Amino acid sequence: SMSGGCVDGTMSGQAAKHTALVDDSERAADLLMSGGEGSQVVLVTDNCGLEFLSDLVLVDGLLRTGVAKVVLHCKDTPVFVSDVTPEDVSITLAWLEKQDDACGKFAQTVQGHIDSGRLEVFSHSFYTTSEFFPKLPLDLSELLAAAKVVVVKGDANYRRIVFDAHWDLDFPWQQLVAEVAQFPAPLLALRTCKSGVAAGIPKDCVEQ
Repeated sequence: SMSGGCVDGTMSGQAAKHTALVDDSERAADLLMSGGEGSQVVLVTDNCGLEFLSDLVLVDGLLRTGVAKVVLHCKDTPVFVSDVTPEDVSITLAWLEKQDDACGKFAQTVQGHIDSGRLEVFSHSFYTTSEFFPKLPLDLSELLAAAKVVVVKGDANYRRIVFDAHWDLDFPWQQLVAEVAQFPAPLLALRTCKSGVAAGIPKDCVEQ
């Protein structure tokens, strides 16, 4: 899903769809929530703060709907000050504990997922390099290949998937990911479009 132009965090539902250049939310939801024994979702994180809190809500929802395990992939050190690192998970949960009862209960739920092994926090030095995703190191590629779906967040990560190159805007996304980038697992990319690098946009939307 990519949004261009004005981004209003207060919008939801049908109103939010009008800012999306590509909206595969229904297909994404079906894939993410299909669950099953041994199913694993990898979430490549982006920013701390409200965005990461939203990530944790998503994680809890996935684990409640039948996904066996979620792995959070973080940077081992921040490139930008807002980048999520493993330490930010415990910092965020500790902050939630100091808020109201609902936040504290949610923090305990997430910690319970970690303690049970259903939520794993992982970091890899690749995420702080300038390499494109098609040059994934073997160990990381094998970890991603084990996932039912990989959710990659952020404009910079999106551009690393597509070589930061200017493709035809309507170049088929699935072909680009599977055949050109050779990504090792089904991929869901979430970004706010901050550059002209994009693919998979329907022709009618490109013409507009």
